[in-house]
Amino acid sequence: MTIEQYETKTKGKLWRYECGYRDWQGIYKRRKQSGFKTKKEAKAAQQYFLDTVSQQPNILFAALVGEYLEYYRARRKKQTVATAESYIKYAILPFFKDMLITDITAAAVSRWQNEIIKKYALTTQRQIQGRLSAILNYAMRFRGLRMNAAREAGSIGKDRAGREQIWKLEEFNRFIECVPMEYKAAFIVLFYSGMRVGELLALTIADYNAAERKLNIDKSLSRVHGQNIIGYTKNDSSRRVITVPDIAAAALDEYISHLYKPRPYERIFELISRDKLQYRLKRGADAANVPPIRIHDLRHSHASLLVHINENIKVIQKRLGHSSIKTTLGTYGHLYEEADAETAARLDGLTEQKKGQKF
Repeated sequence: MTIEQYETKTKGKLWRYECGYRDWQGIYKRRKQSGFKTKKEAKAAQQYFLDTVSQQPNILFAALVGEYLEYYRARRKKQTVATAESYIKYAILPFFKDMLITDITAAAVSRWQNEIIKKYALTTQRQIQGRLSAILNYAMRFRGLRMNAAREAGSIGKDRAGREQIWKLEEFNRFIECVPMEYKAAFIVLFYSGMRVGELLALTIADYNAAERKLNIDKSLSRVHGQNIIGYTKNDSSRRVITVPDIAAAALDEYISHLYKPRPYERIFELISRDKLQYRLKRGADAANVPPIRIHDLRHSHASLLVHINENIKVIQKRLGHSSIKTTLGTYGHLYEEADAETAARLDGLTEQKKGQKF
């Protein structure tokens, strides 16, 4: 490392420095910089370079996010990207945007987490935390960042916010009697199929085999920036064909019969939206005096119904489109615990009948 003075024709004597260093990839390089008025300024600039730029990439977090989103958009579905962009815009950027990525420490992330915990539900907290960690992982992979501060700070929130709200069959029957006719088919199909609402809204006439009562599920509808986007299902295992019971098939047949000259690739529920369904779900629950639930809880109610009729867990996994049986058990394992208690009660009834008899 050298710091030396040199002569210029127009500015007189100035100072420059030269030093060797290894960049974040371990490659040896040399750095020269001139134009300093004093030796002190040259020495300070040299030290700053060695302490920061030569060791780690030092860009603003906002610039890193721009790079990350460009990378992410090329590899994910539009609706997935839209969700990520929303979390970043409203929950992550306001805190970190003006920070250099090398200044994002575990302590800084912990302060940010305190704000997130106050504003968001448990499952949303976990998703937002995961998005920040993904951005910093990108920086480690492509920008040479040495530490993921989000990982060091620890996680917040939960993967699932406890046990889901469900309706039993009798509660659903009371509810459906209070629903306007144009919405009945949608709710009946959701309850008796276990489909996700996006999958229901993406169904076309061609997806329904009325003769065999089968539904082909291979796409999903999402609302992105005010527009309907139809893309692939959540994952490969979500692409499936299921058979619906007579009550759901009859409701579908009746609904389709009132459509005006439906074409094969026309959406069956084109006039219905997620927001309209949620509104009608709340109104119907109030009118029927049953506990309020979310649209997605109709899927959980379907799974509960299958457990109640002692359906095999592997069948439930395939019907719901879960990628593994571990996911199914992780979500609905508690229902099997309750069913186990009912089984024990039935066994007690059998043994009561045998009292006094010799085995």
